Amino acid sequence: MRISPKERQSRHVVICISGFLTQDVEKSESWRHVINHFKNSEIFAYNWTSLKVDSFFESGHYETKKSKGRFWNPWRTFRKQFLWALEQAKLAGISLAIFLMREDFSKDRAISFIGHSLGTVIIMHCLNTLYHFYKCGKLHAGRIINDVFLWAGAAVLNPTGKLAETVQRATFCGMANGRINNCFSLKDFVLKYGFMNMISKYEPVGLVPIFEEMPTDIQDVKSPCKRAYNYDVTEEAPGHSEYHEAASVILERVYESY
Repeated sequence: MRISPKERQSRHVVICISGFLTQDVEKSESWRHVINHFKNSEIFAYNWTSLKVDSFFESGHYETKKSKGRFWNPWRTFRKQFLWALEQAKLAGISLAIFLMREDFSKDRAISFIGHSLGTVIIMHCLNTLYHFYKCGKLHAGRIINDVFLWAGAAVLNPTGKLAETVQRATFCGMANGRINNCFSLKDFVLKYGFMNMISKYEPVGLVPIFEEMPTDIQDVKSPCKRAYNYDVTEEAPGHSEYHEAASVILERVYESY
C-alpha cells in the first residue's frame, strides 16, 4: 500500500513494515516521519495479519478456539496471540520475497526495508527466502534489496544460543547490497521483560548490537557473511513504541540513509 504522495515517482522504494497489533493502524500517520525523511523516494507500507487491539480476544489464536480462559489470564493470552502473530510474520516474509521475485514491482528499483518489532522478523524471513532463490540460480534475488533498517527488532538471531545460527543469518543478510542498520535501545522494556520472559531467553536484535561476536575470518570483508552497522538509540527512543516519533532523528544518525 502506497503511503507517500502519488505524484512522487522514484527508483528508490522504501517498504515500511509495522509490528504486533498494528493491523488497523493508519500507516501513513505512523510512518509520516519516514515519508518526510525520504523526500525523493516512494514509500509503501506492507500490510500483514498482525492482529488488532479491538479484536484481540476474538481473532488470531482465538478465532476458532473461544476458550473462556483467555479473559482470566491476560499474560497467557498475550503470549499465545504473540506466538500466533510471530508465525504470521514468518509467512508474510516468505510471501514478500515471492512477490518481489515474481512481480514487476522491484524491476529497475532499489528496495529498502524499515521494520519495527515483528516487522524485523518479516524482513529476516524475506532475506532468507531471497537467499534460497539466489542459491537455486535465480540471481535476480541478489539485486533487489538495497539496505535494511531494523528498529526495536523482535527477531532473534540465535534461537538456540548457537553461533552457527548467527553465522547463517549473517549469510542470508548478504542479500542486502547496502547496509544492515540495526537500531537498538537499552531501555526497550517491552523486549527486555515482556519478550524475553514470555518468548525467548536470548536477546532480540532490538536490545543488542548484532554480528559483533562473529569469528575474525567471518568478519573479513571478503566473507559472504554480512556485517551490520549498529546504532544505540536509547536516548532517541527510550521505549519500544517511540521509534516512529523519533524516526527523523534516528534516520539522521544513520550513515547514508538517503
